[in-house]
Amino acid sequence: MTKPALRPFSFFGGKGGTGKTTCAAARALALAEEGIRTLVVSTD
Repeated sequence: MTKPALRPFSFFGGKGGTGKTTCAAARALALAEEGIRTLVVSTD
């Protein structure tokens, strides 16, 4: 059985308060609900 390819997603913007964390969390939740393992890392 082969492992599926990793598909990284990045959310970025030039200004704070634009909803990057909210979008990243929503995307991770949607993937997790489909049974896909997720990892969210915040570097701010």
